[in-house]
Amino acid sequence: MRVDAIAAALALTLFLYSAMQLTVRIHVVEAPVLRAARGERVPTCRLTSNLTETGLSYLYTYDNGTLVKLVCGP
Repeated sequence: MRVDAIAAALALTLFLYSAMQLTVRIHVVEAPVLRAARGERVPTCRLTSNLTETGLSYLYTYDNGTLVKLVCGP
């Protein structure tokens, strides 16, 4: 019984650690128009199949080894 409790606590700890590491690696990027206005390099944003209720779409891409969530305009 005690071994099961230790294993469950260890599994929960590892799960929470991995979840926190994932959120560190995901960044929400501003709309490409705003980034272009600041002179930044803007990746192409042509995704139209993931439309939300607000009319925005999202494109996931890698930028310098980091997963980036690109918010595209309507």
